Amino acid sequence: MSVTNYLSNKVSHIHLNQIVSKITYNDQSVEVRTRDGHLYHAEYVLLTVPLGVLKRKQIEFSPSLPKWKLDAIDRIGYNIFENVVLLWDRAWWNSTEFYFTRVSSNPMRMSYWVNANKWNDKPALICFFFGKSTPEYLSIQNRSILLAELQQTLQEMFPGFVIPPPSEVHVTNWYEDPFSFGSYSYISTEQNYDDPIYLSEPVHDRILFAVHEEKLFVCSMFTNY
Repeated sequence: MSVTNYLSNKVSHIHLNQIVSKITYNDQSVEVRTRDGHLYHAEYVLLTVPLGVLKRKQIEFSPSLPKWKLDAIDRIGYNIFENVVLLWDRAWWNSTEFYFTRVSSNPMRMSYWVNANKWNDKPALICFFFGKSTPEYLSIQNRSILLAELQQTLQEMFPGFVIPPPSEVHVTNWYEDPFSFGSYSYISTEQNYDDPIYLSEPVHDRILFAVHEEKLFVCSMFTNY
């Protein structure tokens, strides 16, 4: 049973669409303030926000989080991994293959593709974009230009096929999502061995941390489509 399902059976008051702006804590209790001015009081708080939200300091803590916690948040790497999902009415490619790789002089652009049709009935291909230049590249591309480049790339990868235009195109935008500000964590050059442990350690035994250090993309891509 998931944590959310367990809580839904045990907790009588669940407040949705409440964006937390400040957490005030001491040795006895915790106060949570939302952007619309609501206050909630509790003995403990379980914090489950993505690491990017903590890095961007979207939640104010009073008193401030201890230095060992802040240092761990700063040192753990966090980056961008975006997906462009192309959906067709039927698979025109070899749907038994799990992924396709394009060899080019620029390995960061449209080189890695996953066949979503391999694990479900969606005839779709997912193209991965990653690295710090990804938001800039995707933001300057309007949808028609991006689609034309993707289709040209596929035509180069599959010269023996006449590739029809996709029926749907979905582009993720984790970098600008105010509830994530990124997609995955990684071991940075500044990171210490114990930083993931420090990240998960409670503060004053009142604020418990279950911070999302990374996201799994491919297997969850079609939950909303």
